[in-house]
Amino acid sequence: MTHMRKIIVRNWPVFLFFEFWFFYFVSFWSRAVYFDANGNLWAGHINIWGDWAAHFTMANAMAVRGLFIQSPFLLHAHFSYPFVADYISALFLRGGFSLIQSFIYPSLFLSFLIVASLYFFYKTVFQSRRIALLASCIFLFNGGVGFYYFFRDVMNSAQPILTFLQPLHEYTRIDEEGIKWISVIDSMIIPQRSFGLGFSCAIVALAVVYRIFFSQNKVHSQKKDLLLSICVGLLLGFLPILHTHSFLASFLFLVCWSIADLFFLAPREKRSDHLLKWGIIAVVTALIALPLIHLYFLHNVSQNFFQLRLGWMASEFEQNWLLFTWKNWGITPLLSIIGLFLLFKKSKKNHLGVLFLPSFLIFTLSNLFLFQPWSWDNTKLFVWFLLGSSGLIAYLLSYFYQLKCEKIIWQYCKSVVVILLFFAVTASGIIDAYRIQLVQIHSYMMYSVSDVRLSSWVKEHTNPHSIWLTGHSHNHWLFNLTGRQAVMTYPGWLWTQGYSYLSFEEDVKVMYAGSINSNMLLEKYQVNYVVVGENERNEQFANELYFKSHFPVVYQDEQTNIYQIK
Repeated sequence: MTHMRKIIVRNWPVFLFFEFWFFYFVSFWSRAVYFDANGNLWAGHINIWGDWAAHFTMANAMAVRGLFIQSPFLLHAHFSYPFVADYISALFLRGGFSLIQSFIYPSLFLSFLIVASLYFFYKTVFQSRRIALLASCIFLFNGGVGFYYFFRDVMNSAQPILTFLQPLHEYTRIDEEGIKWISVIDSMIIPQRSFGLGFSCAIVALAVVYRIFFSQNKVHSQKKDLLLSICVGLLLGFLPILHTHSFLASFLFLVCWSIADLFFLAPREKRSDHLLKWGIIAVVTALIALPLIHLYFLHNVSQNFFQLRLGWMASEFEQNWLLFTWKNWGITPLLSIIGLFLLFKKSKKNHLGVLFLPSFLIFTLSNLFLFQPWSWDNTKLFVWFLLGSSGLIAYLLSYFYQLKCEKIIWQYCKSVVVILLFFAVTASGIIDAYRIQLVQIHSYMMYSVSDVRLSSWVKEHTNPHSIWLTGHSHNHWLFNLTGRQAVMTYPGWLWTQGYSYLSFEEDVKVMYAGSINSNMLLEKYQVNYVVVGENERNEQFANELYFKSHFPVVYQDEQTNIYQIK
């Protein structure tokens, strides 16, 4: 038996874990975005259909116009988005890869990076392979009590086997029941490309910080620790443009950790040494992060970004806060608290309990305040409570499983309890993770063959820096696929990112109306081309007679005319 085979045999649970998730994501991403036989472009998941239109817009704009300050979402506005993941796809596009390849290849890599980062974080903190595997699975299969509604649907179905094999809908998202804490795979890993990059980098940075300051098993090297502190600062410094919420959450974690270390945990003789390393991390992070925050994020912060909202989204569903929390989280918070107390009581590394407290602080703050205009976006902070709670629950289950029982019957009962508790915190997420693979039941057309032809013509025949007047549908082919600048894009993006866009929206209506002020506004915005298609006729009530009588048609098909504005 070779040395490699011995390693695999000795660590077979770890290899099986990574092998499962590798093939899981390969299976999904190979079918996530595709062309049908007629040339229409389809998304194999509703959240790709919903979210990737914005990512297509950013990546295509960066591919044809380079990295920029001006927003691709609103004319003459500052760009305000953690863009690095989409810039990677832009580089693929500029390198000659197709749109699908440019997005699928990085997404597959980032999906697996999250899995690897989770295992690395939990293994570093708990020094236990079992806990690391359990915690990673609990994190990836998150969910509340949605599994109850799944089994109810199966029991009430006229075709229970079919309903069991093809779940009717997501069970970590049931709007009519007020369940909105959606599966992390469904809502973040798949659609939110910046999450995969930023969250992975953030938890790797936290794991390295743990090794520098809190690990009991390492041989301390001052030179190595100082170098690692600089690396952590570099990684954290770029987090605002990788994933802003991960920057905020990791900042809160590290503030709490540094206070705990310097005032309570570090031996007195080592506090000055620890202060130096914390200072290096803070200074390097600030030197990079503060200019980036000023450049990209301070321009669009509106009063809607910070609001008091008790119970997160409970009031939107007219539910009691405790009932809403129960439906969305199930027994996860309770088991987390028990795990935390057990960690304080039983672990020789008492600092572990202290280091998990920031996750509870984030959970509390996210249930008291909204930190962005769209209330659902608080989930980008709740995921950091999930990071902590998954580790604590895994610690609790592992501890309970290892308890010695003299009678064999109690040994079996203990195992059954562990399995049931694991099932209770993961069942809803497992159902949704399985449903994700059923691409055939939740595919949505993003762009018709006509849209694809139009985008190809525009890229070939118009200036990349031209300005376009279009409709506002989120998957409009013009700003999604060509990289051209629209006067205004989808209002939902503009609202959630804090743009002041209402005057633009009114002006777009006036320009399409063909009134006496249309020419003046077209000149004001320096519009080069106007699109009049189905969306513009139905949503903007475009006055096509006005455009036909004033401007030449440079492209025309069955549904769409493109007018050039001289």
